[in-house]
Amino acid sequence: RWPDILSKVLQVRLVQSFENAGYPGAVPRTMEDVQTDHRLMTNVRSFEVGVDGEAVAHVEIAAKILDPDGGVVDARIFRGTQRRAGQTVEAAMETLDAASRGVLGELVVWGCDVLAAREKQSP
Repeated sequence: RWPDILSKVLQVRLVQSFENAGYPGAVPRTMEDVQTDHRLMTNVRSFEVGVDGEAVAHVEIAAKILDPDGGVVDARIFRGTQRRAGQTVEAAMETLDAASRGVLGELVVWGCDVLAAREKQSP
């Protein structure tokens, strides 16, 4: 169940992040909502935390922006690692949250830059 929940949570966070950045339609809330010129596809490659004296979180998300015909406009892999002292569940979760926030922030900046560049190219 964890992968299903993780993808839904990340989808909500991506939607909120793009909305906050001024691109409310960049990421659909559901596949039924897809009505944009471009689509962002993501694949969570790593979302884990290990504890060995300190909590170490690793997050990796592959992303690509597709044009209306399904062609790849741009693609990138986003990686983040975060360390935090402590071996508690709370430390592990805080560390994973911090790593995912950093990765999602980079992804949104990249996505907004790509979409802005495409808007400038449109007649």
